Amino acid sequence: VVALSECLHHELRAIGAKVEVGVLCPGWVNTGLANTEEKLPAELAGPACEVAVLLDGLDEVPVALDRERAARGVRDFVRRFDGCWYGVTSRPAGLGPAERLAFERAGLTTVRVQPLEPDQIERFIHAWYGALIPDRRDARRKARDLLARIGDNSLTRTPITLIATAIVHHTLGDLPERRAELYEHCVQALSGRWDDAKEEAGAHLTGGLSRASKVRLLQRLAHAIHEQGESGGQTLERGPAIARIRDAFPPDTRPEHDDAEAVLDLLGARSGLLMPEGLRAWRFRHLTFQEYLTARYLCAEREDAAQ
Repeated sequence: VVALSECLHHELRAIGAKVEVGVLCPGWVNTGLANTEEKLPAELAGPACEVAVLLDGLDEVPVALDRERAARGVRDFVRRFDGCWYGVTSRPAGLGPAERLAFERAGLTTVRVQPLEPDQIERFIHAWYGALIPDRRDARRKARDLLARIGDNSLTRTPITLIATAIVHHTLGDLPERRAELYEHCVQALSGRWDDAKEEAGAHLTGGLSRASKVRLLQRLAHAIHEQGESGGQTLERGPAIARIRDAFPPDTRPEHDDAEAVLDLLGARSGLLMPEGLRAWRFRHLTFQEYLTARYLCAEREDAAQ
């Protein structure tokens, strides 16, 4: 983000654009952003402000108390400089009651990203391969191939699963013909997003989790939802989900309730496969992933898998 913002800043200045870009990373540097006006552009003050302030990734703050503190900091900043335009992004998992209340009191409106339309999927895939492959002809060929293979698959209507599918296609040069193989590659790609995080606050609570361990935990959660039957719906209450995570560990390394809850929150925030349903329940982003992970659980962990 820092590198892209700085490059964009210099490119816009070079062409004499009226738009400017700046970036601050308070998590890395103690900027004192919320406590002083000396370091802020004068354009932020006053009702005629023409500055758009974009705050990306509230959900990337892994600890709930720190996330609430960050939301209150945003609230106070918006109140102080109320003439600017603001945008704050977060996955649903990062917006608890405290964060929503802070933004509501700041006058910010919550909106949800809607499923992608076919033309948006097409534009994304062409842009994706255009950025990855320097040869334009080859990039267009790859994009057309992926679009043809995707067809009207509903999996690709959410940005995160579309990205996972594109990663699989780019990595393999193809999409597996068998759906189970495609889902396996998508699950591995999405669960690997946690591995890429610079800090896994909470992962130390269980001594760190390998990608395979995370997938096994997701399998257990998927199977727990499946066991509820149709009357139980497609969600799992927070308490039973935490219990399933605790039971996945041997007695001598079994995490305490709060530690298991932190692991659950990290699975939801990092994997992209789980998402909150209301305030006290979780569900899988797509029923296909729930069904696939349930089957994976039955094959891997149940003696009666053949039945």
